[in-house]
Amino acid sequence: MMRRLKQRQRQQRSIFAMLQTNSMETTTFKSSEVVAPKQQQAQTAKPRYIFSDLGKEKLCKHCQEYWPVDSEFWFMVKAKLKDGSVVHRPDSACKGCYDSTYRPNLSKGKYQKRSSHEKGAAA
Repeated sequence: MMRRLKQRQRQQRSIFAMLQTNSMETTTFKSSEVVAPKQQQAQTAKPRYIFSDLGKEKLCKHCQEYWPVDSEFWFMVKAKLKDGSVVHRPDSACKGCYDSTYRPNLSKGKYQKRSSHEKGAAA
């Protein structure tokens, strides 16, 4: 079972690599060829990381914009590698999209717990 799973993952990786190399070239499809939706999506997908004059930038999956990879723009998450070491990587949503995506019940800009002084002033 595990052997089949690993073999299938290798096939998918090789197909994805082949699609990336083909997407750089201009390809024309004949009308008789059928393109699967996943292949179309893989061809038009933006790369997760790019390198610009600001350095390495990551794509936010919610706003579809690139932001520099540092703790100013991203919440950093601990990730465990296969060799057992722990590294910090940026989360999938930038700090601007994080609250609206993962904390929808958070009131805007207000700390929900109030002190006794604030409770007395409001009453």
